[in-house]
Amino acid sequence: MLQALRKQTGSWVVKILLGLLILSFAVWGINDIFLGERDPVVAKVGGVKITSSELNREFRRELARVSPMFGGRLDREQAKQLGLLDGALEGLINRVVFSLGTRDLGVAVSEELVRRTIRANPAFHDDRGRFDRRLFANVLFQNNFTEDIYVAMIKEDLARSQLTSAVASLSQVPQRSVETIYRYRHERRIAEHVLVPAGSVTGVGVPDQAAIDKFYKAHSGRYMAPEYRSVTYVSLDPDSLAAEVRVSDDKLREAYEARRDEFTARERRKVDQIVLTDEATARRAHGFLLDGRNFPTIVKELGDDKTNLISLGWVERSDLLPELADPTFALKDGEVTDPVKSSLGWHILRVTASENTRVRTFEEVRKELRKDIARDLALEGISEFANGLEDALAGGASLEEAAGKLDLKAVKIKAIDGKGRTAEGKPVDGLARDGAFLKLAFATPQGEESPLTETEAGGYMILRVDAITRPKPKPIESVRQGIITAWQAEQRAKKAKERAEAILKRVTAGEKLSAIAAEERLAFKVTPPFDRTGQDGRLGAVRVLVAKLFASKPGEAVIGEAPGGAIVARLTEVKPAQPSADKKTVDATRDSLRQGIASDLLEQLTGALRQRYAVEIKRKTIESRF
Repeated sequence: MLQALRKQTGSWVVKILLGLLILSFAVWGINDIFLGERDPVVAKVGGVKITSSELNREFRRELARVSPMFGGRLDREQAKQLGLLDGALEGLINRVVFSLGTRDLGVAVSEELVRRTIRANPAFHDDRGRFDRRLFANVLFQNNFTEDIYVAMIKEDLARSQLTSAVASLSQVPQRSVETIYRYRHERRIAEHVLVPAGSVTGVGVPDQAAIDKFYKAHSGRYMAPEYRSVTYVSLDPDSLAAEVRVSDDKLREAYEARRDEFTARERRKVDQIVLTDEATARRAHGFLLDGRNFPTIVKELGDDKTNLISLGWVERSDLLPELADPTFALKDGEVTDPVKSSLGWHILRVTASENTRVRTFEEVRKELRKDIARDLALEGISEFANGLEDALAGGASLEEAAGKLDLKAVKIKAIDGKGRTAEGKPVDGLARDGAFLKLAFATPQGEESPLTETEAGGYMILRVDAITRPKPKPIESVRQGIITAWQAEQRAKKAKERAEAILKRVTAGEKLSAIAAEERLAFKVTPPFDRTGQDGRLGAVRVLVAKLFASKPGEAVIGEAPGGAIVARLTEVKPAQPSADKKTVDATRDSLRQGIASDLLEQLTGALRQRYAVEIKRKTIESRF
């Protein structure tokens, strides 16, 4: 075939085609043809381009910032779902629109101000509080910045800060408005109330068949059986496969030697220490110790707020400052060091317990090693099982047949609902209880197999939905007792409300609520002063009436349904807020209002700038790159 190709390349037709191909490289560039655009534009703002690499850099910084909140296990796909990619893009767009806005408004920032701002950043200071050029470069490198990019960002930030500060300065709040809002928020009210408990209502009887049928029809949503799915699945679980993996003694011993450090318990001490401000105080404290006094007594006698007793717990040499490590590890249990000076002050340390270096024996860790190695081997081989399973299915085998070829088990579930329960309401065991499994089972059409899906444990699962039972009302006879109980509860609540309405009518006519409560044998209570939020835990059932009581005048009564019954309350007192007596809260209210107004103004400014400088986002490019 190669010979034939050589012959054909000598023809004039092929020569013309090759010439055209070479010409295309010259015109378009070889990189674009074979590699595509190296750094495509993901957005344009007023003619300024935001590239894929800029977005990627900002996205990585956001990922690094947020990842510790998730235990360091947040991957890029999860970060995208959390909106970090969109947030990074919005941040870049807003940075550009403000940069264009400050430029067009003539906001200028001097190089000296930029230099002072950078040098004043504590992140770039050494232990003596001085700017450290090497530390500066290291911090930038760790955060994916070049010096030029960082300096440009600081310059933009300072210009933007000048603009936003000017806008924020417009957010002034009149004192009268502040006091009006303060009075509204901090007004307190007191009410007396009684609860008519539904549980105290008797004689509701038992519903007849007509009443049961009517209740069942009116509340049919309560008595719906959920959707069930009949599922067959095959699981490639690394732990299950690991149980069948044989690991030789030679491999176990090899792993033991490689992981010896992991099985070595380092020398350590359990340490308490006193940290003191000066040598004289430290010598005095040491003298007290020699006299037999303990650490807490010494700290109390010194009476110095700057003298701290700290329990370090178990520490290794590397956990201590270099000046403290040798003196501490030279002690026996119960002994104390002489005063020792460090960069943090003067220390006196006491060892309360000690452990020497110890290596766990091979026999002690044999089971642990065997489990780890077997699981690693299972994970390595599990992809072969997965490929074999897919190949068998692609060849026309059923799920059961494919599993049988690989000595795997196809598990059948007769019926499972979206919460992992059987038709009898019992939880399904094993993988089927996993949320990812349930999501996959209820997303797969009837009669079809799901994709081979990776599990959180590092394995794979595949399932087939054999049948679907759609939601339907449960037979009335199967829920008859539940209907009767619910009907009776409804009747009790209804009668409790009627009784409460009768009490409300009497209170409105001028009778005292306390007298009515005594007559009706109901508990009479008075609330503590409460505000509009109703967050006071002592309010209890009255919380449902807070809005009504703040809409009432003193002496007026209101009614409402509360958990466990119906409640009647009468407003007895209004306690107006006094701004002049609470300057601190008034000032906090003013600051809060000012910040809110400033935030609104800045949001409007951002919107106006984004309208002025057209924003174009290339979603397809972002999706292809991220």
